[in-house]
Amino acid sequence: MAQYNNTPQPENEGVQDPFIPPVVLIGLSVLGFIVALIVAFTQPTFGIVGYGGLAFGVLALLAWVLIAPDQAKSIVTGRTVRFGGTSLIVTVLLIVALSVVYIIVRNQGIRLDLTQRSSYSLTEESRQAIGAYAADPTLPNVQMFAFYTQNMGGSRDRVTALFDDYRAVSGQKINYEFIDPDRNPSQAQTYAIDAPGQIAVVSVNDDGSFDVENAVLVSAAIQEDLTNAVLRVAANGQFAAYFLNVRDGFADSMTLLQTGLADRFDWNVVQDSLAELTTPGGETQLNDPNLDGEVMIIPGGSAPLSDQEFEILTNYLDNGGDLIIYAGSNLTGEERTSLATSENLNAYLSENFGISFTPAVMLDPVQAYQSPELPISNNLDTQAYITTSNIQRGQGLLLFQLPNPITIAETAPAGVQTLALSRSSESAYTIDDLNRFFSGTPDEVSAAIQQQESDPTGPFVLAAQAENTTTGARVVLISSATVGLDEFAQLNVDNFTVAFNSVVWATDFNNFVSEITIPQQQRPQDVPLFAEEQTLRNISFLTTIVLPFGILLIGVLVWWNGRQRLKN
Repeated sequence: MAQYNNTPQPENEGVQDPFIPPVVLIGLSVLGFIVALIVAFTQPTFGIVGYGGLAFGVLALLAWVLIAPDQAKSIVTGRTVRFGGTSLIVTVLLIVALSVVYIIVRNQGIRLDLTQRSSYSLTEESRQAIGAYAADPTLPNVQMFAFYTQNMGGSRDRVTALFDDYRAVSGQKINYEFIDPDRNPSQAQTYAIDAPGQIAVVSVNDDGSFDVENAVLVSAAIQEDLTNAVLRVAANGQFAAYFLNVRDGFADSMTLLQTGLADRFDWNVVQDSLAELTTPGGETQLNDPNLDGEVMIIPGGSAPLSDQEFEILTNYLDNGGDLIIYAGSNLTGEERTSLATSENLNAYLSENFGISFTPAVMLDPVQAYQSPELPISNNLDTQAYITTSNIQRGQGLLLFQLPNPITIAETAPAGVQTLALSRSSESAYTIDDLNRFFSGTPDEVSAAIQQQESDPTGPFVLAAQAENTTTGARVVLISSATVGLDEFAQLNVDNFTVAFNSVVWATDFNNFVSEITIPQQQRPQDVPLFAEEQTLRNISFLTTIVLPFGILLIGVLVWWNGRQRLKN
């Protein structure tokens, strides 16, 4: 009797396995798409490598569908699709909703700057400065030419928000234009552009042309630099500052003040002696009628002016010149007299301006920095420009070194207005007998300069201003040269700000631009980091493709392995 084998035979018995396993084709397809994505996000153009990877991925995917149709069918009809379809629909709806929100926000111009330093919107200080500039009808319009290459699209989009803020706050007096230096090399050469990302800030003439000669070049879209550049080209007057070379003077130690005036505001800064400033046929002419403002700065000095120098100075002031005097030390030399405390100078200042230096030296054992010889003043006038501009109200500090207090006349000369800018604390006292500073050994000197009952006590005036409303001459007296020195500008005090404001007030420069942004040294953490476009594309690829899709790929692999285990 015949025997029959009833054992069921596999449906795929006799079917030959594919030459290339389907899973290999899927891997090759994914590899091709990955190559295409890498090229798209990291290269300037989607070249032959990108297209080749894309084509390879598509062909490998089609080959897998042809070789393993059952697998392809199971992907779109299996349980995974039924359960994952809802997730897919929710994801698509979320993307659509986000796109709609983005379009609404973009069309309405809604912006919110979340950066710590307001990198893409104006700070309150910049808003005040630009607002004051916009309110002055005598100031010209300003154009910003941003030289960005075609590959800097991302950077361009980011700084556009900042530029739009400048335009809106200025009431359209500030405008901007992006220029590709590669396509417009002649225009880049006109403004001396030597690197992409630089911005040329230029004032607009009455006839609509640009004042290229006085354009200011900003290295990057840093708000402080842009605001200063706008103010500089808008305040297009001619100003000069003369730092006098005098015996034991500190002109060489006031470089921050000099470079701030010259580099930021295009002032003519001269460092020379009084004799050289008045040399016939020289480049400098005191009381120059062609200048919008000029100021003479005496940075200390250990010896009185000569008769000739004194005559030059008084003629300069009598003809409306402006002057700032920093008192130097009068504890050097046998005469115990400095330039600032000389008798003839102070007699003239008192008679003509109602303010003068006293030869006494002030110390403060309570309100001082490290020693009584370095007194601190936190009593600054709350109305004067010099002690309020860019100084937080009630929090200003000035640091002095062995200052010579200032006397303000009870009755000012006719046509003269005087004002005390800074006062010491009540704990301060002055020493009239300067021989106490030379009484022997350091210990003996330390004991001799201790406060005695006969020593006058504070508060004393440490800085003052005066203006002759008839001649227009303005004078600022500061009882110590420390206020203008570079080394004290590094400390957490307002010395440099007051020194800068003194120059601005003395020359009436603040009426050219109502609010001047003080040039400040950037902290290391404030310095922006710059990267090449290729580096930015690589970073974008890692953050937008590798990280999210890498996690997705891991999820797909976990799902695929689970699916294989269920089959087995």
